[in-house]
Amino acid sequence: MRTILLLPLLYAVTLCAYDIEVTVDGLKSDDGQLSVGLYIDAETFPDHGKEYIGRHVMITQNRAVITFKKLSPQDYALALYHDANNNGRLDKDFLGIPTEAYSFSNGATALFGSPSFNKAKFTLTEDTTFSISLDQ
Repeated sequence: MRTILLLPLLYAVTLCAYDIEVTVDGLKSDDGQLSVGLYIDAETFPDHGKEYIGRHVMITQNRAVITFKKLSPQDYALALYHDANNNGRLDKDFLGIPTEAYSFSNGATALFGSPSFNKAKFTLTEDTTFSISLDQ
């Protein structure tokens, strides 16, 4: 009996799953990889290693594409950087300014440091596609 009651619930959850496709064009080289973090929490955004889902994508012909599948409808934010030397972190100079290209969803920026989750967040209510350029 419990199985019969759970089937409609599982079907409804499956219907409310959406995809996010992120395309990054114009990368300066195919060296290294693109690091993409998908965040759901202002407390962890944009800390590398604390993302809801983190992925590393190969770059081909100065382009990278990543898809996050079957996500629930809610607020998300993206943080991306071109890990050109493949060392697993966003390199910075002695002042703390990034030396590798990076960006955030919504083109979010901040005068000093990273933008807030609220500036970068978007609400997922349907399949969504982003075309993002990285800042150097």
